[in-house]
Amino acid sequence: MQTTLRLTGTTLTLIILINLSLFAQAPEKMSYQAVVRGATGDLVTNKTVGVRISILQGSVTGDAVYVETHMPTTNANGLVSLVIGTGTIVNGSFPAINWAPSLNNSIAGPFFVRSETDPSGGNNYTISGTNQLLSVPYALHAKTATTTSLAFGHFYTQASVGDMSVLPRANINFFNSLPNNTNIDRNFFGHFYLSNPGTYQVLFKVNTVGQGAVILTINEVELPYTRVASSPGSSELIGIAQITTVTEGGRLALINASFNSALTVAGYDVDGNEIISSITVTQIH
Repeated sequence: MQTTLRLTGTTLTLIILINLSLFAQAPEKMSYQAVVRGATGDLVTNKTVGVRISILQGSVTGDAVYVETHMPTTNANGLVSLVIGTGTIVNGSFPAINWAPSLNNSIAGPFFVRSETDPSGGNNYTISGTNQLLSVPYALHAKTATTTSLAFGHFYTQASVGDMSVLPRANINFFNSLPNNTNIDRNFFGHFYLSNPGTYQVLFKVNTVGQGAVILTINEVELPYTRVASSPGSSELIGIAQITTVTEGGRLALINASFNSALTVAGYDVDGNEIISSITVTQIH
């Protein structure tokens, strides 16, 4: 991910490019580049500047969980390059930052990068700007996410029920379940209870006879981007979606998207072989 921030001061303008690329051998680092320009727009070239980097948690005025300083030198194009995580540490530990959210919705972030610059190369930082990290580096999050207890639920229909007709706008019922975490369970066969706020990945597969469409809902509200439609004839509708809830007790359902026609969920294929429709819900944040 790359973000751009323009900071204006009395002596120079700093354009920051935060490149959240990770290092294969040292993943607890982020590369950082800045183009330094004077107040008139001229590049500041071949000059050492002082830079202080702070990682803020919660808000632009939040606590600095990590602070470091650098003394990079601009090149002939006014560009400075440094690596966050390798500077002179002032406060905190970069590898110890907990990027992962928790299941009780007391999220770790958001996180912000505050950069302060001394154009004379010292530590009299006269120019400051803060930019939000809209995406936490994957490897950094994965390192802490392994300590989070995630929820999982898998539900399916057995072929023994045969073909199943689902009325317009009605829930598709999944009568059976594999072992699942109690944080994801069924209120009814077609309602799935998401007890914790957070982000869920939903994977569904529905075998149909004839033309039709399905769509996910949360608390009876359609999620338009999750609609999957079939062509005439027998079809297999497959969809995957990421859903974020902010309240406890979200009710998830997969419904017949049609307002007029029933949807037939198939229990057997044209050769008489058993086929299973299923929905799998996993809490990932």
